[in-house]
Amino acid sequence: MPEAPGVQRTSSGVPGWDAGIGRICFGAEIMRAAARKQNLPMASFLIGGEAIRAKYFAYLMHGVKENGLYLYGPISNIGPAWAENEKALTETAEVTRTVKKMEDAIADGVVRPRKAAMLVATTSDILQKKGLYFCPERQALYTALKQSYTPVDIVTEQEIVEDDNLKNYSLLYITDPQVRADAQAKIADWVQGGGRLWASIGAADWDEASQPCSILNPVFGVDKREMVTQDNWLKWAAAFYGRAVSKFAYSQVGTLRTSSDLFGPDLELPVWGAKLECTPTTAQIRGIYDDGKPAILLNRYGKGQALLIGALVGEAYMRLHYPDDGKNCGKTGWSFEQGEQAQRLANALLKSAGVQRPLSLSLPGIYTSVMDSPQGTLVFLNNATLATDADFTNALQPTVTAWVQQSGVKSVESAKFGPLKKAANLYKMRPMEYAVQNGLVVFKIALSNADVLLLKH
Repeated sequence: MPEAPGVQRTSSGVPGWDAGIGRICFGAEIMRAAARKQNLPMASFLIGGEAIRAKYFAYLMHGVKENGLYLYGPISNIGPAWAENEKALTETAEVTRTVKKMEDAIADGVVRPRKAAMLVATTSDILQKKGLYFCPERQALYTALKQSYTPVDIVTEQEIVEDDNLKNYSLLYITDPQVRADAQAKIADWVQGGGRLWASIGAADWDEASQPCSILNPVFGVDKREMVTQDNWLKWAAAFYGRAVSKFAYSQVGTLRTSSDLFGPDLELPVWGAKLECTPTTAQIRGIYDDGKPAILLNRYGKGQALLIGALVGEAYMRLHYPDDGKNCGKTGWSFEQGEQAQRLANALLKSAGVQRPLSLSLPGIYTSVMDSPQGTLVFLNNATLATDADFTNALQPTVTAWVQQSGVKSVESAKFGPLKKAANLYKMRPMEYAVQNGLVVFKIALSNADVLLLKH
């Protein structure tokens, strides 16, 4: 199929259950990053029909507005024959009708700017020191943030070095093990000037020559740091393209414990695959392993701060949030709150970085996005917990309360349910009602799957 010059395109070649939708959102963010500098249009193929609604919203809510269907079939061709599947065709029709109601606003909409970013280092992709563990870890940490309503942009080493784009952010996440030395130097200067750096075990341990790199050691407040991996490191546990939550055969190598008020109530987190060995200098120890050694370090560096967490926080979140590979996801016995201790670690620097969530919900675990349009503010809500299910026995059908940072709102309309009524009392709000107070729009809505709301100014 011919394309216009400069179009960025991706495809949804992952299983469409809840965790898979997080991976699609991450892919859409990478495409946004590639298109950002030249403001290029973006397009996708939705492959397979097991979760058309959830996949479509995953792309649309990140500004991917050209979305084609790639449905196998008819049944005489290689299958499964999604082109003849009733669920796939029904969802396609429902999504078309839903989006049509907000089409003009969505067409003009722009994803609201973020103040937090995550580094995707091409150096790690190419050289793969310690193997490919960082690829699912990126996705998993992104999902933990996304499902706790912390939106992050994707940034690259090249942008950091050549475009000085860290000036647009106050918080940076790093999980990748190999980062160009000149990019690390830029990051150190940015922290010294007031930036907040969040890093997990192994982050930026090596440079582009696969050599240990100490540039960020003073930023973390350590003399040395090392990622010590388990025996039989990085054997595959499942096909990389499959549904499994964890792709590698990690062993639990310890437990991380912290009582620091930085993370809220006391928490424990299983540590999978690798531990941090370090010698603190100026860093405060904010958490320890079960053997008493430092596991979490917080350091003041110039005007900024750096937090180093000795665990694969994303991996821990996915295992806690989706036990048994998510077989009971969205059903009685499972909870949207599972894995909240990992989310608390991931969000620990938001306050000091001055990062405000544009949208929060009364329960975690939903994929969300906010767009600004001349017609108003668009709020995307994508509950993908039951995206691939046909049997809704014992299904959780949540009604959520949303808080949106937006002033001057005159009305709220749901693409699915129509206009919401203005609540007589904010504290006794009923479903399908909204209220406006002190620059916040609050509404309550049933969310069995996905919806988009238009907040008209």
